[in-house]
Amino acid sequence: KLKWIASGNGIVVGVNKADMIYYRGGVSPGKPTGTRWYRVPGRLAQIDVHGSAVYGRNSAQHIWTSPLGRAGKAKRGGAVKKLRYTGTWKILAKWRRLPGALIVCSTGGAGVWGVNRAHNIYRWIGRGWQHIRGKLAHIAVGGTQVWGVNKHHNIYMHLGGHKWKHIGGKLTNLEVSESNHVWGINKAQHIYWRKGAGWKRIGGAAIQVSVGMSGVWVVNRAHNIYHRIGTFGDTNSGGTKWVHVPGKLKWIASGNGIVVGVNKADMIYYRGGVSPGKPTGTRWYRVPGRLAQIDVHGSAVYGRNSAQHIWTSPLGRAGKAKRGGAVKKLRYTGTWKILAK
Repeated sequence: KLKWIASGNGIVVGVNKADMIYYRGGVSPGKPTGTRWYRVPGRLAQIDVHGSAVYGRNSAQHIWTSPLGRAGKAKRGGAVKKLRYTGTWKILAKWRRLPGALIVCSTGGAGVWGVNRAHNIYRWIGRGWQHIRGKLAHIAVGGTQVWGVNKHHNIYMHLGGHKWKHIGGKLTNLEVSESNHVWGINKAQHIYWRKGAGWKRIGGAAIQVSVGMSGVWVVNRAHNIYHRIGTFGDTNSGGTKWVHVPGKLKWIASGNGIVVGVNKADMIYYRGGVSPGKPTGTRWYRVPGRLAQIDVHGSAVYGRNSAQHIWTSPLGRAGKAKRGGAVKKLRYTGTWKILAK
C-alpha cells in the first residue's frame, strides 16, 4: 500500500501512509512490475526519483535527498551494455554552497569525495562529510571506484570502508571515468593510461587530465587544451592522437555531453556542442561564479573556490541530442536501490 509513487530508470519508489519509504526491486524490461518491495530507513511524505538520486520531503516539509546504488548487473534482453551519450548539457549556475573546506573535490557514480589541505579524505553523505581514514593529496571518483595519490605520488584505490590498496607507479594527478577507466599524469608531465594491470605511456605532456563520456581531455603547463581522438564515449582505449582545442584552462573535466573547466582567473566555462559527431564541441561558454577546481558527473558540477569553499550547481539541457550518434530514446540502465544516505 502506497500513497505516493514515482517511476525511475530501473527503479520505482514510493511512500505509504505512515511515511515509510520503499523501492521496487527487479524492475526490468522482462519484468516491468518488478519482484518485491524493499523498506528503506527514513520517513518521507512525498518522493521523486531521477537519474542516480531520490528527493523528497517529510511531514515537517524538510527536503531530503539520497543517492541510488546498483542493485545488480543489468540483465540481457533490453539492458544497456555500455554508457550512452545523453545529449548536450550546460551549467545552470544555480550555485549552492556545501559545508567544509577542500583543496580537491571529485564526483562520480561512487559519490562526491574530497581532500582538505591536511590531506584528510572525506565522502559526502547527503547531510555532511564522512571522514575516511588515510592521507591523499589528490582524489578521483569513477563509476564504482575511487582512486587517489598522496604527497609522495604513491597511488591508491579504495577497497571500501577505510581500506586502500596500493597500486604500482607514481602519479601527481589522475582521473577515473564512469566506466572506471583511469588516466594519470606524473611529475615529469608524462601522460599514462591504465591498461590492464599496468600503465601505458601516451605521447604528449600535461599537468592535469580528465576522462569521461566526452573522452579524454588534458591541459598543459601553458594552459592549452587538448582532446584525445578515439576516446569519446568512455572507451577503454588509449586513443590515436591529440587535437588542440582553442581556449586556455588550468583545470578541465569530461562529462556526458559536456566538458567543464576553469582558467587561471578562476572563471568557469563549459564546452557547448560536444557530441559523437563533434567530440571537441563548438565553443566555450562563460558561467557566472568563480572556482579554482571543478568536476562534473550526471546532472551536476562540483568544485571548490580559492577559499576552499565547496560549491555545486545543477546542469540543464543545452538542446536536443543531434542525429548521427545520439541516443534517440532513453535506455534501461539496470536495476537500482536507494542507499538511504
